[in-house]
Amino acid sequence: MNSKKKVTIFGAGQQGGSIARALSDYPEKYDITATDKLLFAIDKLEKQPGTKNVDVIFSHQLREHFKSNGADIIILATPIDEFKKILKTHGKDFPENATIVDIGSCKAQSIKEIRSALDDEELKPNLPKGLIHVPSHPINGKAKPGADNSDPFMYQDQTVVMVPPETQDPKELAAHKIVREIWDDMGGNVINMSAEDHDQLYGAISHFEHIIAFALT
Repeated sequence: MNSKKKVTIFGAGQQGGSIARALSDYPEKYDITATDKLLFAIDKLEKQPGTKNVDVIFSHQLREHFKSNGADIIILATPIDEFKKILKTHGKDFPENATIVDIGSCKAQSIKEIRSALDDEELKPNLPKGLIHVPSHPINGKAKPGADNSDPFMYQDQTVVMVPPETQDPKELAAHKIVREIWDDMGGNVINMSAEDHDQLYGAISHFEHIIAFALT
């Protein structure tokens, strides 16, 4: 990337905290803001090492944040069922041409949630122009909640699935490239895969892990 990117992360838990802490190692490349609606989540993240370059704010401060600071990349590191709620509540304040990155584990569902919001007849007229969605999923095998379980090396040498653009639109291709570089900077091993193939493969892996866990109990 040739210019510093402004990244806003929704969700100050394990995943969002890990992303914030990992990217804070690159202050020359990224301006990082992490946000959450819960006081204890904000408090936990602020107490983690490696967050001195991270601006941590409450979700009610987002309108002023986007107005004054903008955002190039908006990462949704919350449960999938919150994606549409986030877009309904905060989408109107997103900057134009921002890239929305979701890291949900079920790609078909996460894509459906976001697209249903972006195509909503009542919501769409209030959304900024040029929003681009780049679906991703870091498969790191860790599922302990909370920023106190975040780890700036969580994605190091871990597989990260990105769903490739459906078109050859230059803006979509450029957004995909930028998001891939972000995962590269966090040490992820990025592969492209369709949402359907991802969900089938991840479902099989998760089922196998449950069988092993059950056998060891």
